[in-house]
Amino acid sequence: RKLGEVALIYRNGDADRNRQEAQYQPTRPSFKEALLRRTDGLNLIAEFFRKPHFVENTVVSFDPRDVAFLYARCGVAAISVVTDVSMGGTNYDLKTVADAVNLPVMRFDFIIDPAQIYESRMLGASAVLLITSLFNTTELRDIVKLTKECGMDALVESHNEVELEKAV
Repeated sequence: RKLGEVALIYRNGDADRNRQEAQYQPTRPSFKEALLRRTDGLNLIAEFFRKPHFVENTVVSFDPRDVAFLYARCGVAAISVVTDVSMGGTNYDLKTVADAVNLPVMRFDFIIDPAQIYESRMLGASAVLLITSLFNTTELRDIVKLTKECGMDALVESHNEVELEKAV
């Protein structure tokens, strides 16, 4: 499924357009700095998702803008927005949250291609989630580098010692 979504980015011409325009996007608040800034010991990343993984066959219909405002009022350090279609997410959710609040916003998706990095930047992401198991060592290094070049941070998720070694 994800390969089809990425192919559509290329087929629509969005990959080239996003790559060219990503550098001109306004600077977003830093995800990394937001997590390091707090001194009271708690740096909360709140998550917006429409299809909770703990409730089967449920899609939540909250307005992402309202949720983002609520999270901001509660003092979260950053917001993670699920954009993966299989989890009920949309690119609209990420763009809406990023436009609504002056907080770092991370794209939570199964990133597998550089086109998704440029797309994330165009949608207003401050960071992307990169899952170590989806890349070989060279690919992971390259996509982290590209993420940084686009002015975003990468949160790299590893599930075991082998993946952790690949990530560092």
